[in-house]
Amino acid sequence: MFHAFQTNSGEHRWANEIEALFRYEYAAENLSGKLAEARCICEALESGSRGACQELLRLRKARAERYPYEYDYEARVEQVEGSAEFVEIRALSQLSPEKGEAAWRKVLDQIADPANYFPIRPICYKVGAAVLACMKSAGADFTGFSDRPFACAMLDGVTAGGESVPELPEAAAFIGRYRAQTRRIIRAALEKGDCILKGEYPLLDLNIWDARREGQYFTSSCFLEYKDGAESRVLHGDFVLEVDEGNNILAVWRQ
Repeated sequence: MFHAFQTNSGEHRWANEIEALFRYEYAAENLSGKLAEARCICEALESGSRGACQELLRLRKARAERYPYEYDYEARVEQVEGSAEFVEIRALSQLSPEKGEAAWRKVLDQIADPANYFPIRPICYKVGAAVLACMKSAGADFTGFSDRPFACAMLDGVTAGGESVPELPEAAAFIGRYRAQTRRIIRAALEKGDCILKGEYPLLDLNIWDARREGQYFTSSCFLEYKDGAESRVLHGDFVLEVDEGNNILAVWRQ
């Protein structure tokens, strides 16, 4: 329902998900910064600390400067999906304060766990909702529709500070495991050899929820959509696809 409201209200701050598959890079420093932000969010919402909110802004400003593409992508998912998650939990809290409190507790537990940041898109739902709750507790208002995601607008006038966020030793390990798992999925499909499409077909859509990339290979669960001449076609299932830089599918294998 909230997505329908967004569409009717002219929401246009959507992320370009196909572009993000090519451009979003998992970096240990960026992940370390996000986890530091999560600790600030938890402190702000659990204790009402305004200092934690200010530190959250400083950390986000520093990360936006060091990782501008990654931050902008996350901000757009937080805007569209995080705000929907925020409204959903707020509505639940009106119906049942106990269930609403449990939902917020689950969100805070999820954003504190680095294992939940792979792929990045799903955790942005939770982070976006939690940041909105954090800013609301500090008296900020990001309701309404504008040209910029709230995660960018909230940084206006914020100074990042010179020091970088200490890189967590486990951050690189989590990224390494994610990349290794992605390579295993792709290698298994290629070795299986069940190629069901070959040629050059414009990619229209895939399941962005848990899509992965390694080099020119993407994964997609449940479906993918491509253009065949003047028609669009949908394949149902779990796939590995080879894609060129022009977003053309060159081959598709079943997982």
